[in-house]
Formats: sequence, C-alpha cells, structure tokens
Amino acid sequence: MGCCGDNDFDNNRHEHDHEGECAAFVPDDIRGLLKKLACEQVVLTFKNNCNKERVKIECVSGDLLVVKEDGNFRFIDIKCICSVSVRCESVLESVIKPFGNCHN
Repeated sequence: MGCCGDNDFDNNRHEHDHEGECAAFVPDDIRGLLKKLACEQVVLTFKNNCNKERVKIECVSGDLLVVKEDGNFRFIDIKCICSVSVRCESVLESVIKPFGNCHN
C-alpha cells in the first residue's frame, strides 16, 4: 500500500454520520475542497512520490490548482494530489468566509 492506499472510506456512509451531516459543509471531492480553501496555507501530499509541500492556495480552475510558494506561482494538476492537510481554524474560516475574498 502506498501513502495514499486505496480504501473505501466515505464519510457519508460512516456509521456515526447522521444522514450525511458532514456532507453539508465538506465538499465531496478534492477540487471542491481546494476551492473552499482558497487563500489558505495547506500541506499537499502528492500521489506519485508521497512528498508533502506547504503552499498557499491562490485559486482553482478546472483541474488546475494555482498555488504560491516562495514568491512564485505554481500550477498543479489536481489529479496528482493525494491528500490535503489544513489547520482546523482554516477549515472553519473557509466555511464562514465569503468565497474568493482573499485579504492576505
């Protein structure tokens, strides 16, 4: 099993999830999650080599993620991302802030 093992976990089918309550605020795919986290610092893990990188999400366009790191823009194919790690506070902010308003 690689760092992104194929598992069938789905938070909408979890026995403790009450009628998909989690789905009300958590997107069901990486693209939706990244869009909600625009302007936030996250740690991306990539499928091909399990490397982790801290980046700031600028925007998402189709399958393209635009991030900023060390003063440079980088364009990443979303299909290459295995996981996204983010601080709990950032997730909460992404739910309550107006979408796309980046004040940093």
